[in-house]
Amino acid sequence: MRLHAHQWGSGPRVVLVHGVLLGGREAWRAQRPLTERWTLLAPERLGHGKSPDGVQDFEVDAGLIAEQVLDEPAHLVGLSYGAIVAMLAAA
Repeated sequence: MRLHAHQWGSGPRVVLVHGVLLGGREAWRAQRPLTERWTLLAPERLGHGKSPDGVQDFEVDAGLIAEQVLDEPAHLVGLSYGAIVAMLAAA
């Protein structure tokens, strides 16, 4: 299962994990000015955007993000439900 991810900008990577309601592209719209200095990477968790369908599951989402998105050093930020996913992915 491969997650779809949006990417903007250049510089050090910041991985942005969205919550329940909005997908990666919409949840992080206000952070787009950061792309002048940072690479923003917003994966779409299962059941959101162009990622495969799936149920809301902290551990499954965290495992996919850890394996597919955190393959190199990055800052990791989570919003709402995404904060729990980010915490588990970091662990």
